[in-house]
Amino acid sequence: NEILQKIDELQNNISTKNGIVDAILNKFYVEACEKGIAFKVDGHMPDVCYIEAYDLCSIFSNILSNSIEASESCSKKEIHVELNNSEDEIIITISNYYDSVIHIKNDEIQTTKSDKSMHGWGIKNIQDSVKKYNGYMDINTEEQLFYITILLENIPKETL
Repeated sequence: NEILQKIDELQNNISTKNGIVDAILNKFYVEACEKGIAFKVDGHMPDVCYIEAYDLCSIFSNILSNSIEASESCSKKEIHVELNNSEDEIIITISNYYDSVIHIKNDEIQTTKSDKSMHGWGIKNIQDSVKKYNGYMDINTEEQLFYITILLENIPKETL
């Protein structure tokens, strides 16, 4: 209720045609605005989405939480969410600027937080969701811009 109240106050509801994704994006939109971070969403989810709510939450919440954290300490405070879909695929691309160093080991991003046993699980959860939908995840950096692109098969569960 508190999040919805803040969203109403800002008069800028994000609509992607998916209630779960809308709720997550609007929550992070409010948080980004409070922290002076520009938050832009382009595109929408498919009319019929076969991705379970848990997996949508895992993917969007983990990525956007990390994006906001990176943007807070960055001189260029921008997050861009891009949603595309076809008959049987969903493509999610989220980008943000960063000022820190990204540590990669064995093709995986490593947490820079001091308590390593309590952090770094977000990317693993995203990978599990991507795998569940025969998907693909690609992470790139270019001139202090971090991109994560996720492709998911959007087909009925019985066929997965």
